[in-house]
Amino acid sequence: VWHTHAGMGHHMHCFLGPLHPTHLSTSTPPTSPTSPTSPNSPTVSPAHTHPTPADATLDLDAMRVAAAHLLGTHDFAGFQSKGGRQTTIRTLHRCEVSQSAEAQVRITLEAEGFLYNMARIIAGTLLQVGCGHATPDLVPRVLASRSRQDAGPTLPADGLCLEHVEYDT
Repeated sequence: VWHTHAGMGHHMHCFLGPLHPTHLSTSTPPTSPTSPTSPNSPTVSPAHTHPTPADATLDLDAMRVAAAHLLGTHDFAGFQSKGGRQTTIRTLHRCEVSQSAEAQVRITLEAEGFLYNMARIIAGTLLQVGCGHATPDLVPRVLASRSRQDAGPTLPADGLCLEHVEYDT
């Protein structure tokens, strides 16, 4: 689940999940704004994905540690797949990794606005950490570098849905 405050006094709630380690082998590679590869390309970048057995388990504790680094106000330029925004600074109020009774992993994000594919890239980065392909300190490194190439893959949009939008009056 991801929740978003989209700047002008509105609040959107979305769901992202269930996640599985095999998503890393089918996700979209990071691209730069000048890259000829579309961010929706089915090609997989070997530098950002790793073969993961279908029965692999996720380290939810490591994912939660990584998620905690995202809380607060940061420049999320490394977590967008396209440029063009006046500012890439966003405030993430909530980034929660949870597991349902059916053992499905879900991510809840609540922020003041999202950049293009930000939720999917955050999920891909957390999934890399959960699979052991990266450590939780990957998140502060991406925030510091502001480079899309340092973040995890853009996960497919499957499982992403808008739950609701709230407007401040």
